[in-house]
Amino acid sequence: RLTLFIDLFLGFMEEFIKFPKTKPKSLIPHQCFLTQSDFKDLCSAFVQIFGDDNIKWHCDIKRVGVCIENGKKKYKYIKEKNRSQNLFDAFSKCLSDIKSKLIKSEHAVNVEFR
Repeated sequence: RLTLFIDLFLGFMEEFIKFPKTKPKSLIPHQCFLTQSDFKDLCSAFVQIFGDDNIKWHCDIKRVGVCIENGKKKYKYIKEKNRSQNLFDAFSKCLSDIKSKLIKSEHAVNVEFR
């Protein structure tokens, strides 16, 4: 059942929608994975629960400490042109890896009981 859910989710992520006089856009906007939202939090939780040490989704916005003023460290946002696309692609890969892991473990259980 979980592999069916992952297949459906990946299907929605791969689909595009086109309105008149616009270019095709993803059904699930890439921006959903960039901004802080319940959707992003649930996606992250899904990967944490069903992933393992090899399957991790690094969805945090990158910042670097630049200097210390009056004992306080300032953080600077690191710009990345395709960050939302990269997060989208990384999450898709995590879903695919989780699906593969589930199928392998399902196969192993079926072999043990034969």
